[in-house]
Amino acid sequence: MPTRITDGYPNNMPIIAHICDSVKEYQESGEQIIRALIATGDLICQECLGALRIQSWYQRGLKESSETMSIAIIRCRQKCSKGNALLPDFICPGKQYGIKEIENTILQAKEKRVSEIDTVASEATVYRWLAQIVPRITAAVSMIKAVFVGMGAAASEIKVGISEGFTEMESLLDEAPKRLRHSGSTLGLANLWLRLRSPPEYI
Repeated sequence: MPTRITDGYPNNMPIIAHICDSVKEYQESGEQIIRALIATGDLICQECLGALRIQSWYQRGLKESSETMSIAIIRCRQKCSKGNALLPDFICPGKQYGIKEIENTILQAKEKRVSEIDTVASEATVYRWLAQIVPRITAAVSMIKAVFVGMGAAASEIKVGISEGFTEMESLLDEAPKRLRHSGSTLGLANLWLRLRSPPEYI
């Protein structure tokens, strides 16, 4: 059976969006930006395309920086009434570390032993990331290609087919049919493209 990116995730998937570029900016302006995205229709229900509202907030931390922020729970105003957490793209669903920390660790693992990687995460956590996220990256490449095809823009197999995993994903995203604003990580940008799937799946 092919790997699903979301194996092990809860059924009620979050929505990932580009809200801002950092925790500090999110703490200062996150609510204002989210309300603006909802008001302009840039953020809509992934189930029925209905309008959204902010239902509540919960606290979430990032282990590498000991920072906390309030994450919005958004709910559809229409008949489906579905609710989801709304995560900025610098957060990895289901992980206590930011996506840039995870990405940097995976990149270092190409050339270093786990014990030599410069990260605040424990070795057990790093091994878990490598076991879980690396296969998800491979699955994500195929899924993003399908999103591109659905938009009428096939990726060049000559360019992206010569590498594997993370490098292939970088090459693929360079071929994107349009540019998406994101917070600066390749994995975060990939999640923004994966959000366009139905249903969405994330790394």
